[in-house]
Amino acid sequence: LDRGSLTVEDRDRATGIYFVRYLDPDYEAKAKSDQGFFSRIFSSDKPVPALQYRVVVTGEGTSRTVVTVLGASGAPERSPAGDRILALLSDQLR
Repeated sequence: LDRGSLTVEDRDRATGIYFVRYLDPDYEAKAKSDQGFFSRIFSSDKPVPALQYRVVVTGEGTSRTVVTVLGASGAPERSPAGDRILALLSDQLR
């Protein structure tokens, strides 16, 4: 998790939950476009805060591991950001 573009904030190894921050490129672009015209001209670029997610790693049987991405509230993350996080993790494991 630490090698990708994810920032691990906390972890609970007993339950397999990792609390991570991830700045989705689509979210960042939308947040920057939502800033007003004058605020973009007269102020410095404010960094867009990364959103928090939960990566849950659970074992099924003796030979299978399931990785799930949840939002900050604990609900399954169904946005493209969840898919991107899983793709980042998959790339790191190869």
